[in-house]
Formats: sequence, structure tokens, C-alpha cells
Amino acid sequence: MQQILHVFIRPDLVDELLELAEAQGSWGATILRGRGASNHPEQCFLNIAIEHQVSLVILVVDKAKIQGMIQALQEHFDFNQAGTGLLCSLPAYSVRGLDNRKS
Repeated sequence: MQQILHVFIRPDLVDELLELAEAQGSWGATILRGRGASNHPEQCFLNIAIEHQVSLVILVVDKAKIQGMIQALQEHFDFNQAGTGLLCSLPAYSVRGLDNRKS
């Protein structure tokens, strides 16, 4: 069984996150870019609101490896600090298309 790991993080930290995930046994990810909303006040420059940019990194992880990966990412990025990001996992009950992954 697999888990789906969702990591919302600043775009400049994505490469670092992917390196850590690969060291924990990840073999690929999907990365989506977007804007985040939070209860932190927006920053302004010349009276123009600057929106918070965010990347969503989605990884399919074997259930046996998920806790080690979460722990490694938490220790490195410390998601408990405000504005760092968000990490969550969900069970993947049915996954197709992983037959061509690396061993």
C-alpha cells in the first residue's frame, strides 16, 4: 500500500525537498505552482500587494517508508514554524501507473 504525501512549500525550497525525498527512497514527484492564502498580512511594494507563492509537491510513497520520510522532512524544514509550509499524508487505496518505477 502507498501513501500520498502532500508538501506545500516555498518554490525556492523545492529542489532541496526533492533531494531529501530521494535520499529517503522517493523516485519521483509532481510539482504544482500556485498562490497561497494565510492569516499573515500581505506585503506591499509601491502600494502593490505581493501574493505569497507556493509549490505543492506530491509524492507517492510506500507505506513502510512514509514515517521516515516525514521525520526527515520535518527535521530539515521544521514545519512547526509559521510560514514554513505544510506537510500531510493520505492513504492511497488504489494506485495505477507505478509499474515503470525504478527499483
